[in-house]
Amino acid sequence: MAKKADVERDDNAQATLDVVKGELQQAVYGINADVAGAFERMGDVAMCQSKAKQAEAAYEDSLSEYCQWLHDHGFTASQYRQADIRKFADKDDPAYKAHKAFYDDAKVNYASKLAATGEYSDVDLMPLYSMTKKALDAAGYAKRVHIALVELKDDANQGMRKIRERLETLESQDENGNPVAKTEAQRDAANLLAIYKRRMADEDMPADELKHKIANLQNTAVEQECELEYIALISEV
Repeated sequence: MAKKADVERDDNAQATLDVVKGELQQAVYGINADVAGAFERMGDVAMCQSKAKQAEAAYEDSLSEYCQWLHDHGFTASQYRQADIRKFADKDDPAYKAHKAFYDDAKVNYASKLAATGEYSDVDLMPLYSMTKKALDAAGYAKRVHIALVELKDDANQGMRKIRERLETLESQDENGNPVAKTEAQRDAANLLAIYKRRMADEDMPADELKHKIANLQNTAVEQECELEYIALISEV
């Protein structure tokens, strides 16, 4: 058993060593702080970063596989875009109803898959999916439930957007994966879109003048026979 004096000497030696280490790190790094602690705790961050990178790679692989399956089975990017009434006769058009029903159901289904991970809330969010903040408050739900629901919906929207963009990429390629040349209508629509973006970004333009110029772009799209392509592009802005 160590004698008391020996224990005290060991403690004193350790204290002296700590002081020396502190002075050394201050000399080397120019700071008087717990550098060793900073470096040690860095490992947790690095580990999380590595796992996040692996998870992102797994997500990309899963997204690619899913979208390839959709593409091979006849699904299109437009089906994963919210139905635009301007592309249909009216809201009673069967084609519009079918498009809207598929998109709405697909987004809710995606949201349900996200919610099932249990990462958003300990409350079952899907029965509350269509409820407004006011309705949630009236029903006595905590603020965190509304925040979780907003996050869930945002992630579902992002998921649908990623699927749509990946399908658009597949649709713009031939069977060998090479880009397919754009049609004349697509090129004209892209040029009009560039003008549309410049007009919308002009904060100094009076509202009436802006409305007039945007209407002129729409008329030009009709004259150039690229109206559908133009509408599809501006719907994404």
